[in-house]
Amino acid sequence: MRRVSRAFKDLIDVPKHTRAIARDIESRAKKRLQAVIDDHLTFSPAMSFLDALARFTAHRKIGPLVEEHYRCTSGSANLWYQQLAGHPPPHGHQDDQLVSYLGAAARTLLNVHMRYHTRDTKAVWWERIKEASVLDIPQAVRTHYGWEDRTLRRWYRLLQSTPGGYLRGVAQPEQLGPGNGSHLPMWSITDLPYCQGDGYAPNARTGAKPAICRIRDVVQQYSVPQIPDVGQLSYCARTVWAWETLKEVAVDGRVLDPLVRAAVLDEMFIY
Repeated sequence: MRRVSRAFKDLIDVPKHTRAIARDIESRAKKRLQAVIDDHLTFSPAMSFLDALARFTAHRKIGPLVEEHYRCTSGSANLWYQQLAGHPPPHGHQDDQLVSYLGAAARTLLNVHMRYHTRDTKAVWWERIKEASVLDIPQAVRTHYGWEDRTLRRWYRLLQSTPGGYLRGVAQPEQLGPGNGSHLPMWSITDLPYCQGDGYAPNARTGAKPAICRIRDVVQQYSVPQIPDVGQLSYCARTVWAWETLKEVAVDGRVLDPLVRAAVLDEMFIY
């Protein structure tokens, strides 16, 4: 609007108008982020394990790397467990083993989907999944949650026969964007497993930038929604400008201009 006329520029640059515009942009950005949590990262008690995985993958858009398969399925399984149980598993508790089995169950369901719907038969994981079956789900988790054979058969039919695939977030090779050849974010703001290590080491395989800070720091400083703590979710930036701006704030603690802060929030997304 500044470019329309000098009058518009003068109107926008009045401090109270600048603050009002910034508040509106920031409010819309936070509502967008909250909608992702509500629509894709919140599971009702009545939601099946397969439906929870479908909701999670619809947001994550799994690409071709095996690491993406692991992150998505373990994140979905952990989140489903936490919301069903009402708490995360205590570290070292026997429930950790159950969560591990749930992750294996989610990977099995993803493999069955890809067996029937992927066109990337030259991928390194094709040999592993070409005969995938719901019967590969660990017996321990089937028994614990009462997943009877008829439940597994119904899931199998959905995964096999749904036009386009029941897990619609799984990407075909031609759907991948330019850059790192996957759906992995290039500019991670908060920790992701592939950005962890000695300090915050970038992932050499994808070229992703290292994480800047922890989720709680972003939540406290920018009042964005709290992401469920499942270890596989992160706040990321859509542009290198937003990522570098946030990094500068983290390093020198400077306070952002309201419009710059709003613009940075507008560039944030949840992965």
